[in-house]
Parts: sequence; structure tokens; C-alpha cells
Amino acid sequence: MEKLTALGKMAADIAHEIRNPIICVGGFARRLLSDESLNEKQRKYVNIISEEAIRLEAILQDVLVFSKETHVRFEQCNVNAIIKGALELLDLEIHDKDIEVNTFFFKDLDTIYADMQQLKQVFINLLTNALQQVAEKQGRINVMTYNTLSLKGGVTIEVSDNGGGIPAEIIDNIFNPFFTTKGTGTGLGLAIIRKIIENHHGNINVRNRPGVGVTFVINLPGDPRDAGQQELQNAAA
Repeated sequence: MEKLTALGKMAADIAHEIRNPIICVGGFARRLLSDESLNEKQRKYVNIISEEAIRLEAILQDVLVFSKETHVRFEQCNVNAIIKGALELLDLEIHDKDIEVNTFFFKDLDTIYADMQQLKQVFINLLTNALQQVAEKQGRINVMTYNTLSLKGGVTIEVSDNGGGIPAEIIDNIFNPFFTTKGTGTGLGLAIIRKIIENHHGNINVRNRPGVGVTFVINLPGDPRDAGQQELQNAAA
């Protein structure tokens, strides 16, 4: 654990040092793209620089988000509305990849106290992960919400996909920081999700069907500020 903490701090320090230069590179590349004197070949190369700078900025942001202590700003939230907002941000990618997204929102879902922006980040990360899993298939993602029966005032969110599931040999590592099986990214997406959920005194579990798909189940308390809600961390999906 000490080595992991030290690694996280070192990564954060490096991210801070290189973030501004990367932002400058991306900014100047985007300015160059507006130059009408560029020929087709030059425009192609500048566009690559711009896109890669944006990708690096996103990676650095993940590192910084994961490494710093975040303050949770509790306010009354409608989880259905937050998920709808996340889906709207991903709408273009969903349609470009021709992915079927089905939502099953419980009409009378309880309002909870949570950090709206942090929960939005959770759902963006989780849905983005699902989109990547189903991209090469006839993709289907299901999102379901309902009131948590085991704890008054809590809500449960399930995000399922038909992306083939997670290999059994790596399932225990998927929430570990910097663990990834992809050629790109930091391996921090799921780690950030778990950190945010735990900061809300909730939990996230996985129902995995290798060769079929995976379901992530998130349980959130109605009001994490109540000491009695601590038991949710031991609740099963």
C-alpha cells in the first residue's frame, strides 16, 4: 500500500509538471488549424497533434483526480437526471458507433444527498467503459435504477453491457489504480469510480459473465452524512 501511495504521489507530481506544456501544445495546434494557408498534409499532421494533446490532457486529468483528496459537496440529487445528463454528453459517440442504449429508470426513485458533479463523472466513466467494451460488437447497454430495498432512502444503479465480460484471471484487478488491458489510457477510470462511490459511503460490485457481458452495480445511501448509513459499505449487491 505504501508503494502504491508513493507511486500515486509521484504520478501526480509528474502530471502537474507536464500539464501546462501539453495544454500549450494543444492550444497552439488548435489555433494553427484555423489557418487557411495550411495545405492538406500540414492540416492532417496538425490535427493529429491537436487530438493527441487532448488525449494527454484527459490522461493527466485522471491522474490528478485520483491522486488528490476530494471534498464531497452534498446536495439533494436525482440520480435519474444525473445519468440522463451523462448519456447526453455521450450521445454523439453512442450514435456514431450505432450502440443500443436502454434505460429503465424507476419513476419514484428516492432523492439522495450526493455530490452531483462527482456522480456525473462516475456515470460518464462507467458508460464510456461500456461503450469501449461493446464497440466491436452489436453493442447493447442497459441502465437501470431502483430504490435499495435493504436500506431506507438508498438507491441502486445497474449498468450492463453485452461486451463479452471480463476474463476471470483479471477480474480481481479491475479496480486497481493503473491496471489496464487496453493500449491507451491510464487504467484509472474504474479506480476513480470506486474512490468516488466510497467517498459517498456506497459500494460498487461486479456481476461478470465471461463471454457474455458484465454488470456493474452501485449502491448509494440516501444520506451519507448519517452515521447509520455506514453499514451500506457491507451490503451486497
